[in-house]
Amino acid sequence: PVLKRKARSLQCRALLPASLPRSKTEVQDKTTCMRNKWCMVSADLSVGYEKPLERLAAIHETTSFLKKSPRAFIQLWIQNNIAPWLPISLARQTTLDVFSRHSLVLTNVPGPEKPCLFAKA
Repeated sequence: PVLKRKARSLQCRALLPASLPRSKTEVQDKTTCMRNKWCMVSADLSVGYEKPLERLAAIHETTSFLKKSPRAFIQLWIQNNIAPWLPISLARQTTLDVFSRHSLVLTNVPGPEKPCLFAKA
């Protein structure tokens, strides 16, 4: 199997939603109080681990690092302050590049009622 042959060098990247805290001003302002502050961040899903508990520990390590790093804040700043000013062709190419480098997009939106397996795991 591919997973055993490539082991930990195999990558499966996902885009994960990251919610960021709103300032007191944003919460009290009528124009921003109902808005959520969030962006998508990239994370490796550690599919190269054979044992599920090792995989879960690696994913926990990755997501814990993301929660402590400024990556989501930087991504939100770029998406709000630079992306709107890009020429449409560059914005489209950037979007294509981001999505083509990820295997899936995870959300907290409820999914199918029946279990879905990914790579038989």
